[in-house]
Amino acid sequence: MVALCATSFSSIFIRLTPASAIIIAFWRQFLATILTLLIIIISNQFSKLTDVSKKELLYFIFAGFFLAIHFATWILSLFYTTIAQSLVIVNASPAIVVILGVVFLKEKINRYQISGILLSIVGGIIIAFGSLQASSQAPNPLYGNVLAFIGALTFSGYIIIGRIIRKTKEINLFIYTFYVYAISTIFLVIIALITSSNELFLSFIGKAPLKAYIGFFLLAGISTIFGHTLYNYSLKEIKAAVVSVVTLGEPIISSILAIIILMEYPTLITIIGGFIVIFGVSSTILKESEDDIIPEPSLLDH
Repeated sequence: MVALCATSFSSIFIRLTPASAIIIAFWRQFLATILTLLIIIISNQFSKLTDVSKKELLYFIFAGFFLAIHFATWILSLFYTTIAQSLVIVNASPAIVVILGVVFLKEKINRYQISGILLSIVGGIIIAFGSLQASSQAPNPLYGNVLAFIGALTFSGYIIIGRIIRKTKEINLFIYTFYVYAISTIFLVIIALITSSNELFLSFIGKAPLKAYIGFFLLAGISTIFGHTLYNYSLKEIKAAVVSVVTLGEPIISSILAIIILMEYPTLITIIGGFIVIFGVSSTILKESEDDIIPEPSLLDH
């Protein structure tokens, strides 16, 4: 529950951070990489950083690439659509993972999961095309919803890679996240240099507003470390599928926070579509078999 609360603030932090989406994504991953490295050093696991094969490193690169695109597109979506719409769409990734698991990993799917996926698709369509009226909080809802969907797709690819890695070798959680965070940071630097090179340079020499740096640290320290890390620790006592369902509370809590802090009210059609998506996704992952295809819930969280 602490992790759920921590991650539910991420979209609020993003909205209150005076910087472009790509710069926010870069600083979040950059600081999260540093914090993860500190955890590795404090826990005396630094020597394990070199215990990685070339094949695993290749997987890390692909995972980092997908994670970079995920953060770039999802964070940008918050600048064009509402928090409620963006989070409901991007948190449908568990259902997408089920589909990708069938296609790429030849995993079985049952009729309950098919029903859940279909419900999620219906709910997503309702959200994407049922709330297209522009407002100050959502200047281009359709574009924002498409970006959120791309974020869900790329995050699902990231999760599938994580599952492949876990099948081949038991890798320490912090070692894996360090490499993936670091590699995603590199990709985000490349994207930033192409799209916002001047802003990236200014942020590095301390020319960004103080409020921006506060937002960067809150996203990395609270939403990533306290959110992602605590979800992973909770896996010691709670099944992955159950924890994954808990993460679906993020769109609800974040929407409530958006009303209180940002005065951003979801439309009725968003609420209806949102509940359909959440019900469909939860039905899908609750019907997982014992060898559930969803890895660490922290990878499902934002």
